[in-house]
Amino acid sequence: MDRAKIALSAEELRLVSDPSVIFMKNSIISKVYALFGELSTAAVARFQLPAEVSGIPPKIARGEAYKGLPYVMLDYPRYFTATDVFALRTFFWWGRYVSVTLHVKGAYRDRMAQELLNNLALITENIYLSTDGEEWDHDLEGGGYRVFSGQATAAESVLIREGSFLKISCFRKLEEWDTLHEWLERIHSEFGKLIRY
Repeated sequence: MDRAKIALSAEELRLVSDPSVIFMKNSIISKVYALFGELSTAAVARFQLPAEVSGIPPKIARGEAYKGLPYVMLDYPRYFTATDVFALRTFFWWGRYVSVTLHVKGAYRDRMAQELLNNLALITENIYLSTDGEEWDHDLEGGGYRVFSGQATAAESVLIREGSFLKISCFRKLEEWDTLHEWLERIHSEFGKLIRY
């Protein structure tokens, strides 16, 4: 065995010897779960949804390695089939940001695209759009999203109505943690108006 491959640097050895790093991470993740729990309770009361979607309860899940970093996500509403998607995903991504993404596909995109296009001004943050490529990519600063200009160009209108899916997203940097709760409540409220069914 090549010992160089398993050797720890001084910094790695310091971190692996310090359990407080993991205790602090677990504490932060617990706080994100509590925040997302509050959001999900409010979302159930706020959103007007199709019958087949409204009966599915919110789901909070976590993972350790989305592009190498831990994450927590809240999905509500959440309706996923092979052909149709109607979901609002709130995504905490360690070291990066918290994002909120409306994801519609298939029958829901077909039914909602024009109304969404007409009402994007209800979202008061910078909007990022994704209509093709890697559908499950959550990296808004990666190559799969484009900043929405505020007024849809003819090409954007076609992509919104005819792309293989439609994702409308916005995000807040983690450095703004102290105002994150209020921001998420406001953004959820804005998305709630946007997706009024």
